[in-house]
Amino acid sequence: MLSVKTPSKSKTIKITNFVYGKSIYSKAEKNPTPTIIGSAGGNFNSSAGIVLNVSTGEINLSASTQGTYTINYSIPGSCSSSSS
Repeated sequence: MLSVKTPSKSKTIKITNFVYGKSIYSKAEKNPTPTIIGSAGGNFNSSAGIVLNVSTGEINLSASTQGTYTINYSIPGSCSSSSS
């Protein structure tokens, strides 16, 4: 199982957040893509072990290592950042 933490942070007036459909996935499920709430056009990143599309936030479940991950979303040229 892969677990996605869902704490939310905003560091500026420009509020951006994102959310996945649920917090725990199995490798056999369809790859989840988050819904971005606020400014689009940012980049996703996380720690080693999870295979993540940096542009869309889609998680490649079958290629990721089982574990719990915090995924970050940052908008270039701003101080806005969000974690899930």
